[in-house]
Amino acid sequence: MPANFGLGKILHALTESVEASIPYYEKVISKDPNHYKAYCQLGIVYIEMNNLEKAAELLRQGLSINPKHVPGLVAMGNLLFETGHSKHAIKYHEQALKLNPKEVQALKGLANALYDMNEPQKAVENYKLALSLDSKQSDVHYNLGNALYLLGKIDEAVSHYKQAVELNPSKSESFYNLGNAYCVK
Repeated sequence: MPANFGLGKILHALTESVEASIPYYEKVISKDPNHYKAYCQLGIVYIEMNNLEKAAELLRQGLSINPKHVPGLVAMGNLLFETGHSKHAIKYHEQALKLNPKEVQALKGLANALYDMNEPQKAVENYKLALSLDSKQSDVHYNLGNALYLLGKIDEAVSHYKQAVELNPSKSESFYNLGNAYCVK
């Protein structure tokens, strides 16, 4: 059974077709219906396949078995955010952070949801915490730049847009927002 779970994770991570991992996770679940990690990983696969209803069902199942599974909490928070339920997403990310205060993905998800809920100062705090743990995240620099721009902290926003551009020069939005920030500077 561990081999099927591991093979599912490898196929999920290394192949273009995330669907290839599904039978392996399903096999784990059929042999052990309490394998919460398999439910959550399968939920993440379905998120990537844009089958959000099935993803939510699987994540709920995994979290009902182990409500302290941090990757499952983060995935559920991200799913809720993506479907326009930022208020509920915040709860899942906060739960994950209570269990692991250094969970970068939970900090990012929480910051995104706070920004969406028109709480840019709280978003800034969480983006900065995420960057203190991993400074090489272009998306966090970009989003932090947006929150700082909204707060009128243009010089800081410029700095983070520049870092976003440096880390991911293919993201045109970073260049665009950097240009806008220079225009109001």
